[in-house]
Order: sequence, then C-alpha cells, then structure tokens
Amino acid sequence: MEEPEAGLDPYAQLSMLEELTRIILAEPVPGRDGSLLMTTHSPYILNYLNVLLERYNKPGACSGKVRINPESLAVYKIEGGTAESLVLRENDHYYVDTNWFSEPMNRIYGEYENLLEPLRLGD
Repeated sequence: MEEPEAGLDPYAQLSMLEELTRIILAEPVPGRDGSLLMTTHSPYILNYLNVLLERYNKPGACSGKVRINPESLAVYKIEGGTAESLVLRENDHYYVDTNWFSEPMNRIYGEYENLLEPLRLGD
C-alpha cells in the first residue's frame, strides 16, 4: 500500500492501521500470507506502531486489542538512497524511533512559541 493515509484525518489513519493489523495479523486465514508492505510519511501511523508494539508486551492489560509482535515488524527510513531500520531494541523492549519524523513538528512548535514570547512578557 502506498501512502494509505492520503486524505485521512489523523484519527482515521489510526483506525485504518488498527483494522489492517487486525485483518492481516490477528485474524489469519489458512492459505493466505499475513503480511503487509506499506509506504507512509505519516507521523501518526509511525507513532501508533509503538502503541501496537507496547500492547504486545502487555497482553493481560490489552486483551482483545490489536497488537504487533515486534519480531514481525520492520520499519525503514530511506534517506539519500540508504535504508535505515527504525525498529530499535533496548532490554528486550522494541520500539519504532519516530524522532526523525517528529522533528519538523517540534521545530515548527518551537518557532511558534518563540514568536509568542514577546506577547507573554507584555502580560
């Protein structure tokens, strides 16, 4: 799937990812390969993968909810013709490093905050 988030608001993107994960991974069909290849620029989708991974680590607290086995997930950032894995592991804890995708929003918010600072000083 290429850019499945196109035209979807953030909450619809998360619902789409939940449903795709449920259909493909949580409800396997005999004789059908349960895999999905997706390209995205959505920071919402990438960050939500961490929720699905964390649910896998807490099956009791998240029973009945869709989750992803970290061994079955691969996430890559392609930059300058090089693919870099974004799935990291620390002490048997897997997560998707979303910093690169979140940085533009953090920079925008920081600039906005700096522009508001003179207004706050005048209060």
